Amino acid sequence: MGGGVIPQAQAEQMAGQVQPQKQGIIPMIGQILQGKNPFQKPQPAPAQTQVTSANNKFNDLIQWAGQKYQVDPNLIASVITHESQFNPQATSSAGAQGLMQLMPSTAKQYGVTDLYNPTQNVVAGTQHLKYLLQRYQGNIPKAIAAYNAGEGRVDQGQYPQETQAFVPKVMNTYQGLIAPIGGTVTSGFNAPRGDRLHYGGDISSPAGAQFVAPTNLQVTQVRNQMSNSPGGMVWGVDTNTGLEHRFHHVQPGVKVGDTIQQGQPLGTLSNINGPHLDYKVYDPKNNTFIDWINNPGQVVPAQYSQKQDIPPQQGQTVKTGEGT
Repeated sequence: MGGGVIPQAQAEQMAGQVQPQKQGIIPMIGQILQGKNPFQKPQPAPAQTQVTSANNKFNDLIQWAGQKYQVDPNLIASVITHESQFNPQATSSAGAQGLMQLMPSTAKQYGVTDLYNPTQNVVAGTQHLKYLLQRYQGNIPKAIAAYNAGEGRVDQGQYPQETQAFVPKVMNTYQGLIAPIGGTVTSGFNAPRGDRLHYGGDISSPAGAQFVAPTNLQVTQVRNQMSNSPGGMVWGVDTNTGLEHRFHHVQPGVKVGDTIQQGQPLGTLSNINGPHLDYKVYDPKNNTFIDWINNPGQVVPAQYSQKQDIPPQQGQTVKTGEGT
C-alpha cells in the first residue's frame, strides 16, 4: 500500500504535526505478569555494533525517531524485530499493520494516514512507546506489555498468553543489543553484597574476552588496577544521554578523553578467578542506578556509600568492593 522511506525534511515536518492525544502518568503497580517477574537474569546475546542489522534499510529512520522522541533506538528496533521482522507490509490477523504493527485506532491518534509507510509507522510507533514509557514511569516490560495488549488490560493486570510470550522476547533482544559483552548473567541487579546491594550486573565470559561500548561513550575514568577489587575499570559517559557506564574487572584498552563509538572495543576481561564483567549504568543527574538486567530503563534509588563507587579524584585509586 504505502511507499518507502520519505525524505528527512518531510519526515520532520510530518513528525512535528503528529502529536499524541493521550495524557497522564499512573503509578507503577508492582511486578509484571500477575506479580511475577519473568525477566530475572536473562542471558544477553553478544553485543552488536548497530541497533539492527547493518543491512537493515530502516536503521537511519529508527535512529532519527529515537533521537527525536527520546526513546532508545535499540528498544524501537527490538519491538520491530518481534512485531513485524522488519516487514513494512506486515498485517496481523487482528488488523495491526506495518513495521511496528499499529492498530488503525492507535495510529489515528498520531495522525497516521498510511500505516504501510515506514516513516509514518515508525514515527507514530515511537511516539506511542514514549507515551507508554511515561505512563508506566520508565518500566519498560510493562510499557511493552501495554504496547502489545493495550493499556486497559495491563492496568487491570490482564496479560494474554501472546503478551506473556512477547515481552520476554523483546526484552532479551533489547538486552542483547545493549549488552557490552556476550556471556551468562551470573548476578542480577540488587543482588546482596554483604551489608549493601550490588547496583549492576555480572556477565560471565572467558578471561581476555573483548567488551565493547554499548552506546557512544566519552571515556572519563580508567584504572589498570582497583585498590580492593580485582582487575581494572573503565568508565564512560553516554554522549547523548549523559548516563555513566561503568565496567569493572577489566583490562582497559582506552584512555581518558577517548570517544568510543557504539560497538567499538573498550578492553578485555581481566584474568581473575571467575572472570566476569561487572557492568553498571549510573544516572548522575538523579543520583540513581539503572536496572539494565532485570528491567532496562527502570530507575531505582542509588542507596550506596559515597565512599564506594564514586569517580576518584585526580591521582586517587577508586575504591570499590562491588562485583567480586
